Amino acid sequence: MIENIVLNGREVIICHPENPNGKWALKTEYFDAFPEVQNILLRKGYYIAHIKNKTRWHHPSDTDARFELAKYMNKRFNVNKKCVIIGMSCGGMQGIYFASKYPNLVSCMYLDAPVVNLLSCPAGLGKGSSLFEEFYSHTGMELTDLLGYRNHPLDHLPTLVKH
Repeated sequence: MIENIVLNGREVIICHPENPNGKWALKTEYFDAFPEVQNILLRKGYYIAHIKNKTRWHHPSDTDARFELAKYMNKRFNVNKKCVIIGMSCGGMQGIYFASKYPNLVSCMYLDAPVVNLLSCPAGLGKGSSLFEEFYSHTGMELTDLLGYRNHPLDHLPTLVKH
């Protein structure tokens, strides 16, 4: 069963397993893309949840919205406090930001080609990229801002390794 709800003004999709095992996974972006892993987990009894982001390029409120979703999932379905993060590309970046801010809510992460260095994607290492215009429109950050930026996803990797 797929349930669509609104949580704190954001669209949420929750896939219910036939035989719940008390575990859940959080798909951070591109819910419909590459569903193989989430389908396997669903068959193994995991709930699968997704909350809509303001932008795929990470807005801090997206991370906090995931925290609210985690509380909701635990309260409503009595699932484990910790979830599995599923993140592809920008979803991997979203997962890294969430896991580094709330490591006590993440058991493990499945990341496929995650964005970890904003100078590479979307900036294209200065070669230009059609993605950079989108990134700029959502964040207001210029290439010169990224050169000294110390909040790239890769800057959070030591926290992930620690936990």
